[in-house]
Amino acid sequence: MGHYTQFFTTPDGIRIAYATLGQGLPLIYVPPFLSHLTLKWESPWFRSLNEALAAHFTLIRYDRYGCGLSDRNRTDFSYDVDVRILAALVDHLRLRRFALLGISDGGPVAVHYAVQHPRRVSHLLLYSFNCKAWDPTPTVELLLQLMRADWRVGVNGR
Repeated sequence: MGHYTQFFTTPDGIRIAYATLGQGLPLIYVPPFLSHLTLKWESPWFRSLNEALAAHFTLIRYDRYGCGLSDRNRTDFSYDVDVRILAALVDHLRLRRFALLGISDGGPVAVHYAVQHPRRVSHLLLYSFNCKAWDPTPTVELLLQLMRADWRVGVNGR
């Protein structure tokens, strides 16, 4: 499988690096606190994870704003910025429905996006996600809202 990095610019002028791999239902890997598309691709562990995911999905990875190959002049590190970047990527790729994978610090971003756009998110996968590292109340409340709105989406994405 090949790895090819591309770039897009958000409506507010931020340049974000992203890469796609595989075919099938789109799966967006929301990056953790630090990311670098090229360096992670060169890591045997991350590469095997990416290839395993890409065997079943169109895996979409991107560098978090302020990291890796994306613009690094970031000064606002709020979840709102990260959710806006994710929304801009979705719009850029013209995705209608897709799954989200939030690992570590990517978890709260995935949860916030899923609550704002529940009809677009087919599955919400969270791994190594600990609300206690941040202010847990807003993220936990958002998860509960999502489960109350549609138990199937909140629990297993169906």
